[in-house]
Amino acid sequence: SAAAWTLTSQWASHMHQLSSRERDERSCREFARYHENGWLPPLFKWAEHTPGLDGSMLQELVDDPEYGAYFAAAAGRSPHFGSPAVELLRRPPHGSFRRKRVQELVHFRVLRRVANINVRQLTHVVEFGGGTGETAAAASDLGFAGRHVIIDLPPMLLLQRYWLRYSGLPAYLGE
Repeated sequence: SAAAWTLTSQWASHMHQLSSRERDERSCREFARYHENGWLPPLFKWAEHTPGLDGSMLQELVDDPEYGAYFAAAAGRSPHFGSPAVELLRRPPHGSFRRKRVQELVHFRVLRRVANINVRQLTHVVEFGGGTGETAAAASDLGFAGRHVIIDLPPMLLLQRYWLRYSGLPAYLGE
């Protein structure tokens, strides 16, 4: 359909723009200001439209009996991952949260409750389509010390490496 083609060509254009950012010194400096320049694709908007992240899901997370011992280190008092331009949700006394981090912690909470998976005990994580890298950052903040491998499109790997390094986490591109 025409709508699908428009979306596909728009995404291809965004990926082309993103992949052109490490070609020379000026481009690299500009890429370091990714969040200030407002480049597309609008990755940090995905979680902004998920209902409940700023209300019931966040409340269930902070009310969880394991919140203090398990989730708090990756939640409202952890260093913020990604663009400084993204809105923070304030929840005293728990700190401030980003919707994407709440979304990631809700996923980790489901894994903990349903499958009894403790991310601190994992040695490897393989992620297909890593978005901004938030899952890797959240896992690290939860105490994951293993190897996290993200398989994605080359421009997205570039973006993930940028945000992970920006946030103080080691990130490497591999073949």
